[in-house]
Amino acid sequence: MTDLTSHFQTSWIEKLPDYIRSNVREHMTLIRLAKRQALYTEGMRLPGIYEICSGRIKLTAYSYGGKEMTLTICGSPVTIGDTSVITHSDSVFGATCVEKSEVALLSIIDFNRLRNKYPLINELILKNICYKQAAMFRVLRDTTFLNIELRLASRLRNLSYAVGKPFGDGAYDLPVNQNELANMLGVSRQTINELLKAWEMRGLIEIVYGGVIVKKIDELVAGAGAVCW
Repeated sequence: MTDLTSHFQTSWIEKLPDYIRSNVREHMTLIRLAKRQALYTEGMRLPGIYEICSGRIKLTAYSYGGKEMTLTICGSPVTIGDTSVITHSDSVFGATCVEKSEVALLSIIDFNRLRNKYPLINELILKNICYKQAAMFRVLRDTTFLNIELRLASRLRNLSYAVGKPFGDGAYDLPVNQNELANMLGVSRQTINELLKAWEMRGLIEIVYGGVIVKKIDELVAGAGAVCW
């Protein structure tokens, strides 16, 4: 089975050969962002593709009634904005910094010139978008068919690989708070808190300030009905 981290650490730039990657990054502009600062908003026409260099950025969408929903939280190294740039369409979600972050911008002009010069870029972007599409379909599947306990376990597993900090024997320090988890899953914070406390009593996770330590990710996934990729 493919390592799960390859589905979430999806910077096609990082996977380029050294000489091409260096050329691409020579044309990128570093942007420093403050906590809660918006990188771009839903419906915006993006100036290029962004690569997250440090920090965490949440991708959000809004209902017709104006309610915000967090789709996911991305860390480094991840590229965002690829689909909008390639399809010449407005972004279907917004991007906001969860914490102080840095991103690098590759302009549309430079992106098109470089991918014409290096066809490998197109191949890697295709794989990148396929990974993201697979992740999107699995979230849709989970939302449709799984109960909240299974959905939360699956999301904790995915977020651990995406933005968690590994340490110890397969444990992850996940800096995502209960309000963010509730927003992602469309349930109350109380529901999230009750489930996390039950898992904490079983030794699967530990609730800490501003996040969760996932101690036994394999057992958590198994307890979630072995929902796998």
